[in-house]
Formats: sequence, C-alpha cells, structure tokens
Amino acid sequence: MKLSSRARVRLSNVGVFALLWLCPLAAQQKSGRDPADPLIGIANATIEAIKNGNADFLSAIADPGGVFIGIDGPKISRNRFIQQLSEKRGVYCAIFDSSCLDRKALSLREILAREAVMVEFSKIQGARDQRAVVLKSKVDPTKILFTIMFSTGGKAWKLQQIEYW
Repeated sequence: MKLSSRARVRLSNVGVFALLWLCPLAAQQKSGRDPADPLIGIANATIEAIKNGNADFLSAIADPGGVFIGIDGPKISRNRFIQQLSEKRGVYCAIFDSSCLDRKALSLREILAREAVMVEFSKIQGARDQRAVVLKSKVDPTKILFTIMFSTGGKAWKLQQIEYW
C-alpha cells in the first residue's frame, strides 16, 4: 500500500517546543535521533493523546489526504476520521474504547495501559517524507504492539496510518 504526501498544517516553533517539553517518552526513544527532531515531539504527543483519550489532538494532526487504520482497511477521509472520533464510533473504538467494537480486541489505549512500551523510529523504504514509529513491548521487544506512520511535505508531520493487529 503506497501512502501519498499532501499539504501539511504548519506547527509554530513554539508549538513544537511545547510538544517536546510535554513528552516524557522522548527520553525513551531508541533510535538515537536528535531530541529536537519535530517527529519525536509529534510521535510522543500522539502516544500521549492515545493514552489520555485526546481525540481532538488526533483530529488536528490527521493527514488532509486521509488516514489508514488497521493493516488492510481502506483509507478513510480526514473528515470521516474526525467525524468518527467525535461521534465515538468506528476508529474511535479501535483507538480509545474497545467496548464499542464488534469483536473481542483491545483498543490501542487499552494496550498502552497494559504494556510498558519502547518506541523506535524508522524510515519507510522508498518513502522519503514518511516515517514509522513502532511501539514494542518493553518486556518482549520482539512483540510489536502497533505502528504509527507519519508523513510530511517538508512542513509539519501528519498522522497518516495506524497499523495494529
């Protein structure tokens, strides 16, 4: 599945530094990346938003071209993504509250509540403006909990995909 890059919403320098200051996971990242890298701030803020049930943050960083949720689902439009988050259905259930899912599965928020995580940053092969943030179990680093993918058009990083199994 090839991910496209679209126009991005700009984050001010103040916003980026505020995100870095608020993100305790930046110290836990494993890749040796520069802590001033804006991707670290956005990634950690995204993880914190999932932990805290902050759908507004996810809405604000959703890629204008749409978001993929899961590993084989279709891309949903940014507007539909935001609508489902605000109506607490669909993607909201998968991300924040499994009680509204049809199948027996944990939401990403519930996974983060149960597991200590390690965060790894990686490039996506053949995708210059995209990065993957892989959340792994700290107890078993071979166990991938889920992956968050971001894209940028040279401005701000945007949420493009969340892969989970």
